[in-house]
Amino acid sequence: MRTMRASLAQIAEFAQGGGEQIAMLDAAIKVVTLAKSIPSIFPPGSELTELPNKSGAAPTSWDDVDRFLDAQKHLVIETGKLLAAVKDGNKDAIGQQVANTRRACSACHEQFRD
Repeated sequence: MRTMRASLAQIAEFAQGGGEQIAMLDAAIKVVTLAKSIPSIFPPGSELTELPNKSGAAPTSWDDVDRFLDAQKHLVIETGKLLAAVKDGNKDAIGQQVANTRRACSACHEQFRD
């Protein structure tokens, strides 16, 4: 998730006038790939109560797996829109979609993270 955060920051910087579009495409592809991989990164039981502070997933995350997967699917949609915006190159649209993607990240963290 640190990679996702760093990639979003890099894309946000591009939206404000910094960086090269090709690097932003790589960053956006990372974000999409990570969003799609969340179920495998955080499978049920990954709260790791025996290894605190390794995952950050709340043990209650698995009380409603469908809700967790719905949040992940929403993130995948938003990251897909971000990739499309980066491909288009419209910096205003990219900035707005970075904000939308961050909101999707935050919504999941509020529900499922310790």
